[in-house]
Amino acid sequence: MPLFSPRRLAFAIVLVLGVAGCAPEPIAVPVPTQVSTIAPPAPSTSLSSPQEATLTPSMTPMRGEAPRSPEVTSEPEGARSMTGPVTTATPSVEVLPAAILSSGDTGDEVRELQHRLLQLQWYEGKITENFGPQTQLALEGFQTKRGLPSLGFVDRATMDRLVGMSRTPTHDEMYNVLTPGPALLATGSTSRR
Repeated sequence: MPLFSPRRLAFAIVLVLGVAGCAPEPIAVPVPTQVSTIAPPAPSTSLSSPQEATLTPSMTPMRGEAPRSPEVTSEPEGARSMTGPVTTATPSVEVLPAAILSSGDTGDEVRELQHRLLQLQWYEGKITENFGPQTQLALEGFQTKRGLPSLGFVDRATMDRLVGMSRTPTHDEMYNVLTPGPALLATGSTSRR
């Protein structure tokens, strides 16, 4: 029985060339978990490349040898493996800001929101107490235009921006009460002609 099997000889050559800095970077080879029943490759008389030896390890025993497990060896210093440390990627979870007002809400806060959006020409129509699709669409437009995240609901940053750009609506404005102003023409008015 020879002192070195062809596989061990090839590994020794690769190891020596790797330490000397002459070999290309080693390539990681998956190691089978069980002994293969495929016949070993025919012995080669010449090794044209050290990679050939590292890419085709034989896991089947030679005649007269007992089955052997894969050898665990450390890489020579300075050699880099193409497989790095195993890292598990944790999915990034985006945390949304707390909603102050959102779709389905009702009340005076919604009326105020609608009127503030109306002042900035984002909301059209009658002021209601319902946060519906029309309010949400107006809010998303405002948020996008102002560089805020288009959330479709009111968070603290959106409310602060709205308050800073509009005035507090009056009770009559929030409830669609029209108060007439002074009359331009009334009974008894005369013309200058």
